[in-house]
Amino acid sequence: MMDEEEQKLVLQGLDAPIPGESLTGPPGGQPWEKPAQFSKPEEALDFIVGRLESKGNAEKAAIFMDSGVPVEDIAQVVAFNGFVEGRWTPDVSELIKPAIIVRLLHIAMKAGVEPYIRSQEEEEELPDTREIRKMYNPESIGELPNTPVEDLPQEEMMAEATVMQGEAPQEAPASTGFMGMASGGMG
Repeated sequence: MMDEEEQKLVLQGLDAPIPGESLTGPPGGQPWEKPAQFSKPEEALDFIVGRLESKGNAEKAAIFMDSGVPVEDIAQVVAFNGFVEGRWTPDVSELIKPAIIVRLLHIAMKAGVEPYIRSQEEEEELPDTREIRKMYNPESIGELPNTPVEDLPQEEMMAEATVMQGEAPQEAPASTGFMGMASGGMG
């Protein structure tokens, strides 16, 4: 028999929205479904700078940076939060992230905090496709080329792919660039 605390936890879990429930409401019910408050990145940045400098938010940001939270993550949260609140669109959100990072670095300098900035080496690497195939489709391992994909020139990758599909390899069309495609020079 469940005690009262366990019953509350179970009932809270049942109180979650039904999958797809958000699609049954009238359009425009969420802030991001309405026109954005700021349509220009400059306006959005002015809003963010004003917010960071009020209510002790600069001190909170400095504490997060001093705690080791990457500056990029803080900028991501600020940009996404503005989108969720309906302040700007997703594209403006992406455009202002670098400027938010610069502003956060300025706050860190003023506070005497050494911010944590991720390096490119720390970015997640894609897993080796051979390892994924070993886990989910081990019988297909023999079909893979012996050369790692990243070491193959693009033409060889195309040839390997067509051979694996049982087709005769074809030469890749000469690259004409974007302007060549626009003027009808495809293929």
